[in-house]
Amino acid sequence: MTIEAIILITISAFSHAGWNLRVKKYHPSPAFFLLANTLGVIFFSPFLLLVESPFTAFTPRLTIILITTGFFMALYMYALAGAYKHGNLSLVYPTVRALPILLVTFFLYIFTSESFTTLYLIGIFFIIAGLYLHWGNPGKTTFISRLNPHTGLYVILAAGGVAGYSLIDAEGVNLLVKLDFFTEITAPLSYIIFQGFFASLWLTGLILFNAAERKQAKTILVNEKTSIMMVGLIIYATYVLVLASMLYVENVGYILAFRQLSIPIGSIFGWSLLKEKYNLNSIFGVSILLAGLIMVALG
Repeated sequence: MTIEAIILITISAFSHAGWNLRVKKYHPSPAFFLLANTLGVIFFSPFLLLVESPFTAFTPRLTIILITTGFFMALYMYALAGAYKHGNLSLVYPTVRALPILLVTFFLYIFTSESFTTLYLIGIFFIIAGLYLHWGNPGKTTFISRLNPHTGLYVILAAGGVAGYSLIDAEGVNLLVKLDFFTEITAPLSYIIFQGFFASLWLTGLILFNAAERKQAKTILVNEKTSIMMVGLIIYATYVLVLASMLYVENVGYILAFRQLSIPIGSIFGWSLLKEKYNLNSIFGVSILLAGLIMVALG
């Protein structure tokens, strides 16, 4: 990797962990995510001007993909808010980053003929071991012993959302890349803006039927403009940084591996800035988890 790629990915890792810290610390709610995501989409939508007639790409197939991936992104945001409301950043963040890899691998193994390298499978083992250690409680047995019922449910739903859009997005981006007026950079950038738009529509639908969230949205919009603008911009700026870093590498796998730097950063934010409890098991678990994710990315 070039020094330019390393700098861009390092910034994106801190940014990703940073907006999660901001959400956890201030307003872990679906209403907050709706407002932040919508502002992010609006701010970055001018990038669509880089493409000639981008909306002509909306074939029936792509529209179905975007509606579906928008739902999974909305589910991720909705559930992540719930997980942060009931659980610690240092526990929730690494798990929601890692668990989707296990879900996607399980799906591909059951429903496709996808083959996995030895390094990939070793990485999966490390991820499972890392999660077990990180959530484990010495003297009590397990992973489950530290799972607040609410936190556990929301973490699984958030991971399911990530796994869902991860399985779909490759096909959606490839549909755009095949069109002459998209490039390998403008296709994923346009796709994430389209995806964010549909995610906001889904979140709006969910919140319309929740009086408490509607009230929360009004309060946040009046009192927390800076927070929602900051998080919304960082969510999409992080993705732009990742795309930009791809211009400086020959093997994208190195970027996927290096992006996992955000996991220990997120955990350290929780331990140091939010004063969340940790022990040697937590540190060891996050380290093994990081190693496993790097193996999976390179495998």
